[in-house]
Amino acid sequence: MGYKRKRILFSVILFPMSVLAALLSMGLFFMVCSLWIFLWAEDKFSRRERLLLLIFDILLMVEIFVGNVQFEFLSQAKSLLNINANLFYWFSRGHMHAVRLLVAYPGYLLSLFGNVGINEGFTIYVGLIFELLFIGVCRVLKLYIREIWTSGFLLGILLLVLSVAMSGRIVFAFLGLFIILYQDICLIRKKQVSLIFRWFWLGVGFLLTTVSSGTMLLTFGYIFLMFIIRYLFDCSVKDRVRIAAGGGIACVIMFPVWSKVAGYIIKMLNKNISYFGGGIEGMVNMLKHGMGRIIYIADSRFYFIYFILLAGILVINVLLFVELIIRRQWEKLPLCLAVNLGLYGFCVGISTGTMMILPLALIILIRGNERRGEGNVIFNCGGTPG
Repeated sequence: MGYKRKRILFSVILFPMSVLAALLSMGLFFMVCSLWIFLWAEDKFSRRERLLLLIFDILLMVEIFVGNVQFEFLSQAKSLLNINANLFYWFSRGHMHAVRLLVAYPGYLLSLFGNVGINEGFTIYVGLIFELLFIGVCRVLKLYIREIWTSGFLLGILLLVLSVAMSGRIVFAFLGLFIILYQDICLIRKKQVSLIFRWFWLGVGFLLTTVSSGTMLLTFGYIFLMFIIRYLFDCSVKDRVRIAAGGGIACVIMFPVWSKVAGYIIKMLNKNISYFGGGIEGMVNMLKHGMGRIIYIADSRFYFIYFILLAGILVINVLLFVELIIRRQWEKLPLCLAVNLGLYGFCVGISTGTMMILPLALIILIRGNERRGEGNVIFNCGGTPG
C-alpha cells in the first residue's frame, strides 16, 4: 500500500478515535494524535530516524504527564475569551489580538472537549506542536545531510530542554519559522513546488509567528529580505520580469488580503512603539526590553558611541552576507539570515532573540557533519551542493 493511501486510511481510522479519546482522557488523546502525526510523517525518514521520532514522542509525553510541565494559555487571547468565546466576533470587530486567539483556539476547544482546565488543554495542544516542530526541524536538517540519527538525537534533547524552559507561545513562532525555512531551502534546491502551495505554507508559517509582535516582525523581515536578495542576485532578467508581472497580478487580485496583513503589522508595530513612549523616543526605549536591559545606556551622552558600536557590528554583518552573495552560497543564506535576525531580536526581547537557537543549532550540526567527512552531507553549508 502506498504512503498516500496509508495516510488516508489511518486518518479515517484515527480521527474518530481522537475525538473519542478527547472525551475520555487527555493522555489518551495525546497518544492517538502523536501516533497520527508519526504515521503522517514516516515516509520522510529512514527506519532509525522514525525510531528517533517515536522516542521523542514518548519522552515528551513523560515530560508533560509525569513531569507536570504545563503551558499557560496566551494572556491576550484569554482576555478575549473571558469577554466573548466566539472567534468570529473578534475578527468581525477587527481586534488586533484576534489572530493570536485563532492560533491558541484549539487549546481552548480541547479544554471543552476533555472537560479540563484551559491551561491543561493548551498544554496538550502545545505538546503536539512540539512534535510537529521536531519533525519540521528534522526535515530541514535532511535537506542538508542524509542520515540524521545522531544530529536528530541532539536536536531532540535541545527541544526537550526548551519545552521546560520556554513559554508555550514561542513554540508556535519556532514552527512557523521552520515551515518558511523549509520552503525557502526547497526553492534553493530547485524542488518543484507549486506557487500556490508555497504561498499557502508561507502564510501558515507567518500566521504562527504572530503570537508575538517581535517574532512576527522578525519573520516578516526574513521573508522580505530573502525575496529581495534572491530577486536581485539569483534571478535572470527573464525570471525578474516574470516574477514582477506575476507579483503585480497577485497584488491586485489579493489586495484585500495584503492590505489586511500590512495594516495588522503596522498596527502591532505602532502599538509597541506607543507602549514605550511613542515616536523616536519609543523606538529607543524599546532597547530597555529583553537583552536591551543589559546593554541599554541611560545617559544620553553615550548614545552616539553606543549607536556607532551597533552600526559597526551591522556593517560587518552586512559584509558577511555580501560575501555569501558574491560566492553564490545560497544554501547558507536561509539559516544564516534567521540566526542574524534572531540575534538582533535579542535587543528588544528575549523571546524574539530565542528564534536564533534552532537555526544556529542546525548550522553547528551541519558543519560538524562536514568536518567529520563521512559522506553524509548532501547540501553543503560551506560550499556548493554536493
